[in-house]
Amino acid sequence: MQSKQLSTPFNNLPNDIISQNNYWVTKFKTRQEYFYDDENYSRKKEKIIINELSLGEKNRKIFLMKKRFKKFNLLNEENIHPLIFKLTIPLEVYEKCNEMKIKITQFKEILELFLSEDLIKKYIGLVGIKKFLIFYNTKILHELNHIDIISKLFFLLENFPSEFQYQALWCLSYILLSDNKSQIICKVERSEILKIINLLDSNIEQIKSQAILLLGKLANDSSKIRKILFKEKTFDKLIIISKLTNNKKLIKLITWAISKFFRIKQKPTLDMIKKSLNLISKSIILLSNDNDFLLNTFFILSFISKYYKDEIKYLFDFDIIPIIIDNLKSNSNFIQIKCLSIIRNIIKNNNINHIQILIDLGIHDYLKKTIFSRYKNIRKESLVILSHISSGIQTHKEILIEENYLPILNQVILIDQIEIKRACLLTIYYLTLVQNPSSIKKILEQGVLDIIFDILKNEEGKYLVICLEALYNLLNFGKKNKKLYLILEKVEKIGMYEVLEKLQIHPLEQVYQKNLRILENFFDIKSIF
Repeated sequence: MQSKQLSTPFNNLPNDIISQNNYWVTKFKTRQEYFYDDENYSRKKEKIIINELSLGEKNRKIFLMKKRFKKFNLLNEENIHPLIFKLTIPLEVYEKCNEMKIKITQFKEILELFLSEDLIKKYIGLVGIKKFLIFYNTKILHELNHIDIISKLFFLLENFPSEFQYQALWCLSYILLSDNKSQIICKVERSEILKIINLLDSNIEQIKSQAILLLGKLANDSSKIRKILFKEKTFDKLIIISKLTNNKKLIKLITWAISKFFRIKQKPTLDMIKKSLNLISKSIILLSNDNDFLLNTFFILSFISKYYKDEIKYLFDFDIIPIIIDNLKSNSNFIQIKCLSIIRNIIKNNNINHIQILIDLGIHDYLKKTIFSRYKNIRKESLVILSHISSGIQTHKEILIEENYLPILNQVILIDQIEIKRACLLTIYYLTLVQNPSSIKKILEQGVLDIIFDILKNEEGKYLVICLEALYNLLNFGKKNKKLYLILEKVEKIGMYEVLEKLQIHPLEQVYQKNLRILENFFDIKSIF
């Protein structure tokens, strides 16, 4: 049937507009011809629909992946892309390789594929080797060493497409961190480590992340490699990457890798310390609820506060201290112990202003809870901090007395282990050095003499010495301020005098001398010896 010529709006358009809309005009006229060609219309329309559906099916997965990556902020302004958008092999091969299941009997077949010159076969073999390393590490590693697998994998890092680099990094991670890793790592050359470092510049997200992961693990396990990383400014590269990204996953990984540079034998430089604190101050807000990130962060801060005492001020300058204190209520005991370690290091530095800031932020309120933790190390660290605060200036002693710490400490003494008791007794001793009459009155009301009496009556020599010193402080204050009779009256009432008399025959010389000083100075009697 002959096509009919219709009068359409396109027929009457000026030539220049038709030219501008050439694509749509052509498509419209083509569809006109199909419509009036009854014989071929159905077949041609079906072909067009099939082609369009085929194209849609082929691109559907990538479209949905892009949408998903965008939703989770993995596509961003840094021009870093997921590996799937940079594949050189067919997407279908890539996906089938990820789903591939292997058996140990297929090892030779996989090895042949890996050694093939054909890229697709080589990739299938590479993924197969990765899966063998995951599931049969110890069984096949010896066989892989026969083909010099490490050199071949390092070769892939520099001379092959992105998907090969990524899988090679994975394989190296498993091999270099296996049970006999120390023997393998010592054979790795500097030039090979540089190939991993160079991949930090990759614009493929998975490659960059895997390179960071591998370098961090190597730095953790080998002082030799750590020296290479220091020399090659790898730390600075990681810091630069962190500055250019808001990707939480990448920041978390970089912080973990940086924590591996903080080792006692090879301390980071002051410049590295400041850069680390810059990174932490930026990222700790983004990842404030991520326990793994916080643990690595607090490890770095604990190291800095312990070995770089002059740099502790930067923890305050970067406003990190409130976050540290707030994490004392974390559900993770590992995070709690690291935070307590940082606070202990700060307080031991004896900077009155820093200690006052900690008190202003309520550190004493948090310690009331942590000293009853079910974890011994947390209780111990909490009481060490408390004893350091109480050993400071008079104002800090008075704050602890106002907070009714003596009954709390007594409760700990009654229920906790011997080494925990010592920290409690030290705090009590320091509180008896307070010079404010109203504060002395309060600790007497809070039962300080009862606590001392119980220890003198029941405990071993090393704790008796501390308690005798505390009693001497109270009696001496009373004598100077003409209130001695009030304290002696309480001592007599609870029966402490009889205990003091018995201590004169104590076998420990130090206990005998401390006890004798009290009896001679405040009870107006001479020793029985």
